[in-house]
Formats: sequence, structure tokens, C-alpha cells
Amino acid sequence: MATLSRRLAARAVMTLAALTLVALPAVAQAAPNSSLTGAWRGDIVTDGPSGTMTLVIGYENDVWKVTNNVLGEGIPDGSAPREIKVEGTVLSFWQTFAEFESFFRGTVEADGMLRGTVEAFQAGTPVATGSFVLKKD
Repeated sequence: MATLSRRLAARAVMTLAALTLVALPAVAQAAPNSSLTGAWRGDIVTDGPSGTMTLVIGYENDVWKVTNNVLGEGIPDGSAPREIKVEGTVLSFWQTFAEFESFFRGTVEADGMLRGTVEAFQAGTPVATGSFVLKKD
């Protein structure tokens, strides 16, 4: 009797495991939040240099892709954004501008605008903060 119970328990575990494996790809392939994808433009204001920010957000092959250009007097060219994270309508990423490591975090709000903050660090020390407001093209 104990052997029969162990066999039934083992089959139940195997069945649940198989169902879980079948269900996982559907979750992983869920469509991205379309309110984030697209091109965004607007002002970025910091206690350092300020200017215009153009942000393009895409989603391809289960990977978020971001380009970010910040133009203004005294703003060096930026590297490619990295460590891109999306949770619902919130986007965050890191980007290097010369010797400054910058962390961007923005949220699509009810009015359709993407509002956020930026923090710049030099050698791990905070050196500037700011905010941006972007409108989708």
C-alpha cells in the first residue's frame, strides 16, 4: 500500500511539474506594456547642465531596448543605456556621460507623460540630481 501511495504521489508531482513547464513560456512571452514603447521627447533639468532629452523605448525578442540622447550645453555624449528594467509603467536604466554614471527612472503617468528623475554619480559620490518630463511622439 505504501508503494502505491508513493507511486501516486510521484505521478502527481511529475504531472504538476509538466504543467508548470508548459505554462512558463506563455508568461515569458507576455506582451510588453505598450504605453512605454515609442519615441519620447522633452526637457531635462538638473542642478548641473540641462537640455533636451530624446528617449526611444522598444521591445524585441523578449528584450527591452533603449536609446537615450541628452543634448545641451556642457552635456557630453552618453554611452548606450544598460541595466534596463521595466515594471509595469516604470522604466529605469543606467547610462555613462564622460566620468559620470547616471541613473534614470521614469513613470508613464495618467496624463500620458513620462516623468522621472536622474541622479549622477562621480566615483560613487552623488554629484547632481534632476528631473525630466517627456511627451510621446
